[in-house]
Amino acid sequence: MMNRDEGIASAGFAVGVLTGVVMGAGLALLFAPKTGRDLRHDLGESMGHAREALVKRYQTFASRAESSVDRAVAAVEAEARQFAERESPWQTVHRES
Repeated sequence: MMNRDEGIASAGFAVGVLTGVVMGAGLALLFAPKTGRDLRHDLGESMGHAREALVKRYQTFASRAESSVDRAVAAVEAEARQFAERESPWQTVHRES
């Protein structure tokens, strides 16, 4: 099951990627000796790579969350079955009388 610290780390990673992309794009605009068309193309590629990295990270996070939820649901269902199969003290009292 994913704990709170892993969720925070995932969010931190995503923020770090976005910050890096924005800073890199800004520096590229300042220092690149390219035409506007070339620069826009490069920025588009950079944003595409950042998007792919974020999508991959999101899918990993979602997959972990889904499996954690599935395990939790299975555990609750198992406990509910065990609870339902147990005799209540009231059933025992009625049998004895």
